Amino acid sequence: MADINMMRLANKMMVKNDKKNYLNPTPCIGFDLDGTLLDNGEWKSGFISLINQLEGYKVFFATGRSILECERLLLNVRKDILVICDEGQYIFDNEKGYTENIFLPLGEDEYCFFAENGIEVAVETKDYIYTESNVIEKLLKLYCGVPKSVVLRRNPRECRQVYKIYYYEKKEGFVRSIEKKYNITEIVKRFGYLTDCNVNKYKAFKKLQRSRNLRIEDSIYFGDGLNDVEIMKKVKTGIAVYNAVPKLKDVSTIIMDSDEEFIHILSSLKDFGEPVLFKTQL
Repeated sequence: MADINMMRLANKMMVKNDKKNYLNPTPCIGFDLDGTLLDNGEWKSGFISLINQLEGYKVFFATGRSILECERLLLNVRKDILVICDEGQYIFDNEKGYTENIFLPLGEDEYCFFAENGIEVAVETKDYIYTESNVIEKLLKLYCGVPKSVVLRRNPRECRQVYKIYYYEKKEGFVRSIEKKYNITEIVKRFGYLTDCNVNKYKAFKKLQRSRNLRIEDSIYFGDGLNDVEIMKKVKTGIAVYNAVPKLKDVSTIIMDSDEEFIHILSSLKDFGEPVLFKTQL
């Protein structure tokens, strides 16, 4: 009987602690990668050391890059980070090894469309990128920093669990005809990638809220692009980098003037727990 009572008491304590944790969610700081923390695929000087020193926050990255592209970038980053990849289709917990996947709608109809309109493609899975296109292989290395070791020369049609489709249009304009099914991100003229139109960074973060006891309403987020707009609208403090697109600046709380101000804000977060600016901004 005593054992049963002890078990009941333990269960009550667990429920009480769960409720307490839920009522006191962990504050978050999120970062876009390209254009925010990265220049030409490499970390901006001094940023990672400051991010690694942030205490009292759950840190997450949200990027259009694939997990294949991010693995190299995460080597020197704190181990407790959360990573939202592929515009939200792949969620990765760097500390616990947890992943959550959403695969692209891709079948024979789509492959026929690509072939009929002269669109060369590569498909990305968890471990490799598959393509028969020499052009895409070169573009992946040049603009995405994808190592040659993860690009396999194989027919993409053999793959079904796909996170992202890279495309190269021989003639511009055909890809736009399928934008109701896919989000289209152009990297350079006639080359870019497709992701699921029902997925984005904000929706991916919402999935993490309950399992990681996070609240986007208590979060700080740094970004620069159109794919950051929705998440920027929801956070407590949205901070646009100096070279952000106008639409993102319109919905941000703070617009930075330079990378020096970015470093200053990160330092203030590390030291004081709040973003402190060079000068007062409204």
